[in-house]
Amino acid sequence: MENSENLKLPYIMPSQAQKHVTHNEAIRALDALVQISVENNEALEPPVTPDAGSRYIVPENATGEWTDKSNQIAAYQDGAWAYFKPQTGWLAWLSSQNTLLVFKEGAWSPLTNDASIVDETDKLGINTTADDNSRLSVSANNSLFTHDGTDHRITVNKAQAADTGSVIFQTNWSGRAEMGLAGSNDFSVKVTPDGESWKNALIVSAENGKVDFPQGIINPPLAGTPENLNSMEILYLDAVAGDDQNDGKTVATAIKSLQRLEELFFLGARFQVRLLSDLVWDHALLINFPVAKLEIMGRKSDNSGYEQRSIRVVDSTNISNYPGSLVMTCVSSIFLRSVDISLETSKGFAFLYFSSTMGYLRTYSLSLSRSGSGNCSFFADGSSFVASRHQLLSIDPSAEGYVAQGVPSGSDPNEMWQYTSNITAF
Repeated sequence: MENSENLKLPYIMPSQAQKHVTHNEAIRALDALVQISVENNEALEPPVTPDAGSRYIVPENATGEWTDKSNQIAAYQDGAWAYFKPQTGWLAWLSSQNTLLVFKEGAWSPLTNDASIVDETDKLGINTTADDNSRLSVSANNSLFTHDGTDHRITVNKAQAADTGSVIFQTNWSGRAEMGLAGSNDFSVKVTPDGESWKNALIVSAENGKVDFPQGIINPPLAGTPENLNSMEILYLDAVAGDDQNDGKTVATAIKSLQRLEELFFLGARFQVRLLSDLVWDHALLINFPVAKLEIMGRKSDNSGYEQRSIRVVDSTNISNYPGSLVMTCVSSIFLRSVDISLETSKGFAFLYFSSTMGYLRTYSLSLSRSGSGNCSFFADGSSFVASRHQLLSIDPSAEGYVAQGVPSGSDPNEMWQYTSNITAF
């Protein structure tokens, strides 16, 4: 055998004359093929004045001295071109494009674009080391996942309900928050101050979609002095002279509609709505987050004192199944003062509807009447305990039996409002 198997380097044969010639030929081949770095792979003919030792990958359809040398490495050595046929798996750095090439299936191609190189690899570390636990590891300031035309979804799959599929957030490699399906099919968010004592902050039932806050909810700071637990967010509503471009914080900047009122509610506050004019309640307000307290009271147009204001409850303009109403799924307490409520709706619901709340309903100087064709009542309860207390309550005969859903006509709601949810008075 006169040449090596892979690089085809010439061997020095026994009793060979001028052994240095063979030795130098092998050295030149090694100089060309070890740590291959080529100038480019696009030149169709040799450069006119190549640098000594420069190397090129000869492209298809090359001409001149490179004719019929496609894919070979051309090295300019000792004033002449030497050619080396690549073997499968050879790597070459293409300096003109800062790209690593691999010779595979009879052609050179960028290593980064050859998906088969990393296809089904058992580990992949990007700027870090992957291990058997974290088989895909990335060390970077950001990670981007984007669409390939339309949608993009990230899937976290677990084997069965009792297993966990979640995302963990850490500080210095110690867990501080986790969200996902942790040991069940309920979606949860939990936190820890030390990586050991975890508390569920939020749980969404997979069965019915209901949300639970096991640790409770912290209300945001109230307006006024924080130590004053009676501080209120006062909003002025004037259906005659108000303007929905206003903020509702003063008489001069009173708002006009219930729609604008709904926009101004925020989590946890105590609201006092002062009616500076009579009002047609034609909008179903659905409050699905905690409001500590809500007061609605009639006031003189200049806010100089209390004045009876009329609230006419008519069919809702925004929700077909509701009358004009206040639907409270998380509200604590309601207080009405100096208002005359007339039920003039064809709907069979309620003006005030409590659901899933602990609190009370109180009224002072309230009158109730009814002229609508529906079975709408003044008060209804969904699934919670709501205590009631009333002073100067006037019920017109037209409203008897419609004060609260389920209360017989002629009953005194101050003495007995009985529901399946055990509503009582005090």
